[in-house]
Amino acid sequence: MRLSLLALLCSGALAAAAEPSFQPLLDPQLSQWEKWLGPVHRAYDLPGYVRGAKPKDDPVLGLNNDPLKVFTED
Repeated sequence: MRLSLLALLCSGALAAAAEPSFQPLLDPQLSQWEKWLGPVHRAYDLPGYVRGAKPKDDPVLGLNNDPLKVFTED
């Protein structure tokens, strides 16, 4: 019993010691990021976007919805 517990602890320590390789977060396509956008400013007209009665009631565009291409690569 103690031997199997010790083997389990050692294998867990070895697995924790193996670090994953470095992965850069900034690439031209921003593929490692999720984009979240709030409501469209009232100065912009976006087809199909229904505004609320007041600016604070305008719906958000949400996660990975970027019809105005706010996040683009140059």
